[in-house]
Amino acid sequence: MKKLILALIISTSVLSACSLKDDAASLYKVEEPLAATIYLPENMQPNKTQTIHVSFTQNGQEVDEVDMLHVQIQKQDETKADHNVEVKRLNDGAYEVKSIFTESGLYLITVHAEHNDSTIMPTKQFAVGELSKKDLDSLQGDQPEPSGNHEHHH
Repeated sequence: MKKLILALIISTSVLSACSLKDDAASLYKVEEPLAATIYLPENMQPNKTQTIHVSFTQNGQEVDEVDMLHVQIQKQDETKADHNVEVKRLNDGAYEVKSIFTESGLYLITVHAEHNDSTIMPTKQFAVGELSKKDLDSLQGDQPEPSGNHEHHH
């Protein structure tokens, strides 16, 4: 019986030495994902050059330059993004997207970005010019929520 109790005490001691500490999770480096903020002009009109700004943060710090950036803009009711956009890095770490929209309607901008092994693809919906009844109806219907971190620029 003494051998059984002794074996139980030894095995309990060995197992308790191998268990995780309560603060084990805090010992690992925790990184926040890359976040994008898309600033849109307030009143976008067709056939005029529009300037959209995109800036990035990670771990509470502004990101001066992302490792990869691709911007797609498409009319909401179209299946492919064939809208040409020009992306330029500004001195303050923000990016400027210039585009001319040839017709009124609802559009989607998707920013594909990567920095320090964090990849994001936030999408934001916006209006250009006067909206048709179809566009207004789609705004009132069940539309998926845009993703990412976005703000309007005033």
